[in-house]
Amino acid sequence: MTLTELHATLDRLGPDISAWPSVLAEPALDLISISDAAKDLFAAATEASLIADAPAAPRWQATASTAP
Repeated sequence: MTLTELHATLDRLGPDISAWPSVLAEPALDLISISDAAKDLFAAATEASLIADAPAAPRWQATASTAP
Protein backbone atom coordinates (compact mmCIF):
# COMPACT_ATOMS: atom_id res chain seq x y z
CA MET A 1 0.00 0.00 0.00
CA THR A 2 1.24 3.47 -0.84
CA LEU A 3 0.66 6.68 1.12
CA THR A 4 -1.78 7.79 -1.58
CA GLU A 5 -3.74 4.54 -1.25
CA LEU A 6 -3.71 4.83 2.55
CA HIS A 7 -5.00 8.39 2.36
CA ALA A 8 -7.79 7.40 -0.04
CA THR A 9 -8.78 4.42 2.10
CA LEU A 10 -8.81 6.51 5.27
CA ASP A 11 -11.05 9.03 3.51
CA ARG A 12 -13.38 6.31 2.27
CA LEU A 13 -13.50 3.94 5.28
CA GLY A 14 -12.38 6.08 8.20
CA PRO A 15 -9.59 5.51 10.70
CA ASP A 16 -11.07 2.41 12.42
CA ILE A 17 -8.82 -0.08 10.68
CA SER A 18 -10.42 -2.97 12.59
CA ALA A 19 -13.54 -2.38 10.47
CA TRP A 20 -11.62 -2.53 7.18
CA PRO A 21 -11.44 -5.67 5.06
CA SER A 22 -8.24 -7.57 5.91
CA VAL A 23 -7.02 -7.17 2.32
CA LEU A 24 -6.73 -3.43 3.06
CA ALA A 25 -6.09 -3.46 6.81
CA GLU A 26 -2.98 -5.64 6.77
CA PRO A 27 -1.05 -3.58 4.19
CA ALA A 28 -2.16 -0.37 5.93
CA LEU A 29 -0.88 -1.57 9.29
CA ASP A 30 2.37 -2.70 7.69
CA LEU A 31 2.86 0.73 6.14
CA ILE A 32 1.96 2.56 9.35
CA SER A 33 4.47 0.43 11.26
CA ILE A 34 7.40 1.47 9.05
CA SER A 35 6.55 4.95 7.75
CA ASP A 36 6.51 8.15 9.78
CA ALA A 37 4.48 9.83 7.04
CA ALA A 38 1.87 7.05 7.25
CA LYS A 39 1.78 7.40 11.05
CA ASP A 40 1.19 11.13 10.68
CA LEU A 41 -1.54 10.55 8.10
CA PHE A 42 -3.27 8.00 10.33
CA ALA A 43 -2.99 10.29 13.38
CA ALA A 44 -4.50 13.21 11.46
CA ALA A 45 -7.39 11.03 10.23
CA THR A 46 -8.02 9.76 13.75
CA GLU A 47 -7.98 13.29 15.20
CA ALA A 48 -10.32 14.56 12.50
CA SER A 49 -12.70 11.68 13.20
CA LEU A 50 -12.69 12.40 16.93
CA ILE A 51 -13.43 16.07 16.32
CA ALA A 52 -16.24 15.22 13.91
CA ASP A 53 -17.77 12.80 16.44
CA ALA A 54 -17.56 15.20 19.39
CA PRO A 55 -20.84 16.64 20.61
CA ALA A 56 -21.51 20.18 19.53
CA ALA A 57 -20.67 22.88 22.01
CA PRO A 58 -23.68 24.54 23.57
CA ARG A 59 -24.87 27.58 21.73
CA TRP A 60 -25.72 30.52 23.87
CA GLN A 61 -28.69 32.42 22.67
CA ALA A 62 -29.42 35.94 23.67
CA THR A 63 -32.96 36.34 24.86
CA ALA A 64 -34.84 39.55 24.86
CA SER A 65 -36.29 40.50 28.17
CA THR A 66 -38.11 43.51 29.35
CA ALA A 67 -37.42 45.17 32.63
CA PRO A 68 -40.42 45.54 34.96
